[in-house]
Amino acid sequence: MDIEKRVKSALDDFYTRNHIDKERYLADHRLAREQCKEIDIYIGKDILEDNLHNWISRLDEEMADKLLKLFSKYTYVTQQEMQYLLSILFERIQEEVLKQGGNYSEILFISVEAKYKSGGDNIRSILQAINMNYMTKEQYIASISRIDASIVDKYKYIIFIDDIIGTGFTTYTNIKMTYERFNNIDWKSKKIMLSCLYAREKSINMVRKWCKKELNLDIKSVFFNKLHRCFETGYCFSDEEMVAAKELIASYERLVNENPRIEEKEYFLGFRESKALISFYYETPNNTLCSFWKYSEYGLPIFPRQTQRQPSRLCINDLKKKKRD
Repeated sequence: MDIEKRVKSALDDFYTRNHIDKERYLADHRLAREQCKEIDIYIGKDILEDNLHNWISRLDEEMADKLLKLFSKYTYVTQQEMQYLLSILFERIQEEVLKQGGNYSEILFISVEAKYKSGGDNIRSILQAINMNYMTKEQYIASISRIDASIVDKYKYIIFIDDIIGTGFTTYTNIKMTYERFNNIDWKSKKIMLSCLYAREKSINMVRKWCKKELNLDIKSVFFNKLHRCFETGYCFSDEEMVAAKELIASYERLVNENPRIEEKEYFLGFRESKALISFYYETPNNTLCSFWKYSEYGLPIFPRQTQRQPSRLCINDLKKKKRD
């Protein structure tokens, strides 16, 4: 199969896996408005296929084939899909609260505090929109450092929520910060829950273990969708392919991670080798393989993170020139 057919096949698999109607999205906001389409800077029909070609164009056939296989299994969460996922998660939370004799007015959501706009902002706005008839703005906490203990203390069900739990460190840190800031309230009277769009069960279990051991806090209930890792048996590659695929992908990840490094941090196979394959319409988590999101000497990423500096126009043109040479 030639490269053109492989790209189109991978695109078809990507669209099917993520329930995406490719005709629905455009990256150009003016065209989107004129044609009544939705805006998506990653998967717009006007850019995605070209970006996919650019992403693999400088690679040899075997490496390009492996990356396209990863792409075909990639999880992409559109804004509409995120609304669906949060609605389902909230229904499960609601059922658990009602089963315990609670109600909407006793629920408090706490997202991870960040200096800049983050996934928590998107989660809160969507939750507020789908629950505006049942819950108030006060029940969605964006910044624990700016609220009084009395606000937290009045709620019985404390739900820590995030878009992704890759390693569990960020989630545990958020819970620990909240516990320590409001250590004068009666935490034993609270029902602590954890909710996440995507997570690894192992990471969830680690968070629960740390909370119990270090804070003496029990996480009563957990709600999440499974976050796959790229080298899971039978997920992207068969048993026969796995050894060669691991070696090849790891070698490319090292090159992308090193050239150039980002603040001397390691993103080989994703942060702390999370090996994730996921992007949200507003950002790509650093848990994802850096080949998908990091600008490097080897090409332009297909789902770049907004937190990194994009190369200058001159640099981009140089990369494109290298691709043609």
